[in-house]
This record gives sequence, C-alpha cells and structure tokens, in this order.
Amino acid sequence: MLLEKLPFLLLAAGSCLITVAGNRAVGALVEGAAGFPLEIRLQNALFAYVRYLGKALWPVHLAVFYPYPDQFPPWRAAVCALVLLAVSALAIVNARRRPYLLVGWFWFLGVLVPFVGILQAGEQALADRFAYVPLIGLFLMIVWGLADWADRAPSPARSADRSAARSADIPVGLGHRGREADMNVGAPGGTVPGSKARTRSGAPSPQPSPPRRGRGSSDARLSPNRGVPDSRTDVREVSLSPSEGERAGVRGKTTSHWLWPCRYRGAWAGALAVAALVCCAGLSRRQTAYWQNSVTLFSHALAVTRDNARAHANLGSALAAAGQTEAAIEQFLETLRLNPDHAVAHWEVASCLAQLGRVDEALSHYETALRLKPDFPEALNNLAWLRATHPDPKYRDGAAAVELAERACRLTDRQEPMFIGTLAAAYAEAGRYDDAVKTAEEAKAKAAAAGQKELAEKNRHLLELYRARQPFHESR
Repeated sequence: MLLEKLPFLLLAAGSCLITVAGNRAVGALVEGAAGFPLEIRLQNALFAYVRYLGKALWPVHLAVFYPYPDQFPPWRAAVCALVLLAVSALAIVNARRRPYLLVGWFWFLGVLVPFVGILQAGEQALADRFAYVPLIGLFLMIVWGLADWADRAPSPARSADRSAARSADIPVGLGHRGREADMNVGAPGGTVPGSKARTRSGAPSPQPSPPRRGRGSSDARLSPNRGVPDSRTDVREVSLSPSEGERAGVRGKTTSHWLWPCRYRGAWAGALAVAALVCCAGLSRRQTAYWQNSVTLFSHALAVTRDNARAHANLGSALAAAGQTEAAIEQFLETLRLNPDHAVAHWEVASCLAQLGRVDEALSHYETALRLKPDFPEALNNLAWLRATHPDPKYRDGAAAVELAERACRLTDRQEPMFIGTLAAAYAEAGRYDDAVKTAEEAKAKAAAAGQKELAEKNRHLLELYRARQPFHESR
C-alpha cells in the first residue's frame, strides 16, 4: 500500500519545491526581516484553520483580502489548538466505525498545510480561494455522515416487533427474524410444537418447567416467563402473534424518535441537503452583489475586516479612477496611517493632491515614495512631469525632470510611450529641443503601435511645440 503511493508522494514533493522556487523568483515569498516571525506565523496558522472551518459551516463576512494581524492574544492560539486537537481525537476514536471522519478531517488539515502561512507568500493572513480543495474533506464528512445516519434507521418489521415486545415485557434480541433459531411464544415452553431448541453445541436443551397458573395464565399462548428464552439457547429474537401485537398496541407501525422518525430519515437527510443548498444559493447571491465593481468590493472588505490597509489603498485607487479625488485621498491617508511605509499609497495620494493643486503636499509624498522605493517608475515619471510642465515656475526644474524621466525610461527599457513622452517634455523644459523632438517622435510612434490613439495624438501636438522651440506647460 505504501509503495504504490510513493510516486504520488514524489510528485507532490516536486510540486512543492517548484512552487517555493517560483514564489521566491517573483518576490512573493516573504522572508527575512520583511517577513513575519515564526511564532506569529504558527499562531496565524492555527487561527486560519479554525477560521476556514467556521467559514465553511457559516460562509458570511467573506472578504477579498484578510490583513495579517500584528499580534495574537495568547489565549486565541490555545483555543484554536484545542479545537483542532478535539476534532482530530474524535476522528481517530471513530476511525473504525466511521472511517470517513478520519479521511475527511485529515484531508482538510493536510491539504491546507501549504496555505496557512507557515511559509508565508504574500501579505494575506488567509484567503477564501485557498480553501476550495481542502473543504472537500469537510463535505465528505458531512455527506457520508448524513448517509450513515439515514442508513441506521431500523426496518418497519423490526421496529414493530420491538415495540410489541416492550409492551408485553418481552426482551428482544439482536438479530432479525429467521437469522437464528426462532422462538414462538404461542407454544408451551417457548418452542414451536414438534421442534427442539438447541444449544450452541447443537445438543437439545432442557425443556422449561411447566407453566404456573396465575394472573394472565388464561392465555395459553403465552409462556409463564413471558417468552424469556433459556440462557443456554442462541435465540436472537422473539415474535408475537398478531392478536398479541394488537393487545400490545402495535399495528404494524414503525417506532420513531419524536424529532427524527426512523422510517423517514432518508427524507430528512434529503431535506437537510436541499435546505443547505438553498441557504448557500442565497448567501452566494448576496456575496456576488459585492463584486459589481472595485468600489463595492473593497468597501465590503473594509466593512467585515479591521485595519485593512490593502483594502483602503485599492478602494482609493478605484475612487480616483472614478473621478472622486477627495474621497480617494481619504482612503490613501488611512492606508498611510496603518502602514506609513506603503510606497504605492504615497505615490497615489501625491498624484491626487497634484490634481487638486496641492503641490507642496504632493511633492512631499512623491519624495517619500521614492525614498521607500527608489526604482519606482510610475513615481519617477509623475514627479518628472510635474517638474517639467507645472504652470508655476517655482515648481519647474528641467534638469531634475530629465534625470527623473531618464531613470523611469531605463527601468522600463523604453517600452512605455507615456514615460518617453514625459522625457521629451523634460528635454524641452531643459532647453534640449533637438532631443525633445527626437524623443517625442519615438513616443508618438510607440503609442500608435500600442493602439494608444489619444496618447499618440497628444505627442503629435507636443512635437509641433518642440519643433517651434517651445516647452509645454500645463494651464492653470
């Protein structure tokens, strides 16, 4: 059994190595000083397991991004560990009778190991998408458990005999009628006339003593011991005649629990499954409403999480793209409150502030962004454009604009038409009109090749200015 699984284990190990190498190559693997301490990662792993479990059973408060907490209360990790250990112990104890619990639970635990952040990739504490395959184990436990529960319902005939026997004070054995020796209490001595009860060894068993007359003895079909079989016999079940069943109050009906009727357990299981599907459909419909656009998506993420700097930043970007500049600035500033070293947020808020004419604030954020991330092409380009084209001369600096724009173009291998156009404007502001004309022609050609018609037309207009030995300055 183990040898036949070995090729699959080797494939899994190879996949793990490739995944780690790939994440490290693209910079997604958070390691060293930039990462989280091992103690925090282990606590988050325990908490993530329990959160995945809770979200599977009650899928509400789902978010596109869950921030990594700065610290965990000591009791939280302990409680999560106890929950996981308790469920694991329950699955192990029931492994022989209900093996699907063991398989399903350890499927859930095992498949989630790469995703709980022990080896951290990205900034998220957990992600709903990571649970898709691991949750198969939980669903296996639930579905097989319901099927097992439904299959344990006793048959109607056996239930009727049990009820009749209890009403007549007759002990009922373990097996079904006809599997072993059957004792008919309608015959004296508890045996069928003309037959002999036998012991396990096959020898005839002694006949019971004659019946004693007393209360209820007028009914000759009942034994004085109320059908109690001799302890040496292997009798498994006691049956009543129809008349005795009627007197005992049994008329062929199945006994039922007050909440789960035995004969309808299959129907109950089906009803529970349908109810679960209806609930999940309703919750899914509600959840998809949050995915209308980026504003609704990240607004919902902020509503169900706390201290979510990533959600604030993305919401700010969406609001800025929608033209809601003031609202975008609020979101970027909240991002910087939570994470002052967020270089992208500094760049985005600087761009918004520059649009509103708050140039001094914008310059401060641009400089901070480049201090945190020196090779930041977008920040370099925007600051170069401001230094080259601002209507107020005190903010213009042609030489500084050229340096910034050239760095942005080098970082992008001169493949961004917008950055090349900014470099042309910087050359013009610095008085290098020949370089400005040549660079503007390059920008126009690459914009047209990329299908950016508006940008190509803008560079054509700027090219005319540069040929006329005039720099471009934005209007006030």
